Amino acid sequence: MCQMEFPTEYIGLVKDVIYSVCRDEEATGKFCKKINLPIEELDTPSMQVRLDVVERVFSALRQQVGQEHVGLLCGSKASESVWGLVGHLVQVSPNLQAAMANLCQYYICFSNAVEFKLQQEPDATTLELIPVPGWKEEYPYSCRQCVEFNMAAALHIASNLVKQPIAPKKVEIAFIQPKESSTYELLFKAPVKFNATTSKLYFAPQAMKLSIAGSCTVLYNKFKQMLQDELLCSTLGGNFRSLVKREVQKRLGEHTACSIELIADSLCMSVRSLQRRLSLEGTSFHQEVEEVKKQVAQQLMKAKQYNISEISFMLGYNDCSAFRKAFKKWTGLNPKAFSMLQQV
Repeated sequence: MCQMEFPTEYIGLVKDVIYSVCRDEEATGKFCKKINLPIEELDTPSMQVRLDVVERVFSALRQQVGQEHVGLLCGSKASESVWGLVGHLVQVSPNLQAAMANLCQYYICFSNAVEFKLQQEPDATTLELIPVPGWKEEYPYSCRQCVEFNMAAALHIASNLVKQPIAPKKVEIAFIQPKESSTYELLFKAPVKFNATTSKLYFAPQAMKLSIAGSCTVLYNKFKQMLQDELLCSTLGGNFRSLVKREVQKRLGEHTACSIELIADSLCMSVRSLQRRLSLEGTSFHQEVEEVKKQVAQQLMKAKQYNISEISFMLGYNDCSAFRKAFKKWTGLNPKAFSMLQQV
């Protein structure tokens, strides 16, 4: 689980949605063959799935069941195991606050495609889901399905953990409102706002204090140590550059500064330590930032939803000319020529 370079989703989520639709081994085998996914990979715990494969999975499921909201409906039936070892830790956490905090801290061990973020607001505790930059533009359907799957799963699992129904105060979804949106309010049992800037569940603070029925200190400490070791592997092992890229991607997605000082601080280390770790892997902070900007720029250009000025702003450039110069350095083409090639 320590070797993630490009954005990938955890096999547990893919397995869960496939099994929820394919009721037996024969049906599962046929479905996997249809989307060119080796069936044995569904039972490989450390397996990571590329985002183009995730797009094929959800698109095929939509076609098979004739339902747009595949992720939402599957998530409403999910169990803790969909989050792998993190799910086991969640099950034995002392209360809902700790369970959600652990989900946010350790899910990166299994997937770098979606980030969970827990925040305290004046009258609510929010659980925010942030897809990796570029996913929404390049594979919009699977991006939406994965985000909505995890939102529905978080709510369903929270209710199971405390043995009573948990309903958010409100829900915000960073996608357009579908023609049939009644399913959302029926499932979340709360007002739902579409076209929001981000996807969030708003919980009443008292709900976060509820004790978890299966709480166990011994297992909690054991699972937490295992995940700490896994996180350490991500930080100190050969995947450190991916961790840096993830932080850069997140800040670009939020349109915030991604200086080396801020990235080092977010990884709880000094600038010198960050530089040394990257140097050991034969790279530098500047190289990693440029690589991320190149990838995101190409994804945004291919999506054809933004003009050059907007993309320049998203990537932190003060003017279009600086972006054009950087883009030509990355690709050998100016943005206009690159766009024309995509139309051929």
